[in-house]
Amino acid sequence: MSGFRTHYDNLKIPRHNVSDTVIRSAYKALIQKYHPDKFDGSAQEALRITKIINHSYEILINPEKRAKHDLWINQQEAKFKEKATQYYYNQLHDQNFYTEKELYVIAANELSLELKEQGVMQKDYRFYYSGAMITVAIVLLLIGTLNHSSMLMAVSFMLLFIQPIYITYVVASRLINAFYE
Repeated sequence: MSGFRTHYDNLKIPRHNVSDTVIRSAYKALIQKYHPDKFDGSAQEALRITKIINHSYEILINPEKRAKHDLWINQQEAKFKEKATQYYYNQLHDQNFYTEKELYVIAANELSLELKEQGVMQKDYRFYYSGAMITVAIVLLLIGTLNHSSMLMAVSFMLLFIQPIYITYVVASRLINAFYE
């Protein structure tokens, strides 16, 4: 069981020891089911699904392409621990069909989740930048005061005025990201 969708999943067949006969049978059944004249949904959705089914069939029926896909699957499974991918698998398994591009995006998202759980994700340095900018503004204010330079004082006041707005933005963006994670 993997935490991502494959062409085998698109054709709703098992991955291991599946014959060409099973692949053809699954393909024919799905093509009939999602034929635009028989499909309950929109014709555009039926066309999208049949393109995905056709692409999956093209990959799995060709021994060379199938071997490459199997290698890709093995590489993905080696990258992800089952614990990190189980949550996404349960959610994504409900969707029936994925394009190859969607399969790669899902795998990248799962890697990001695993890294986040391990605490490897990049640190947010925006607070440090803001602190540095406040320090620069205070230094400019002191220099402007000592030199009686209204220009330096005006620049420092602008920087000091902008920083609380920037810090509010950083906090809000962190809260929004935390909400959607």
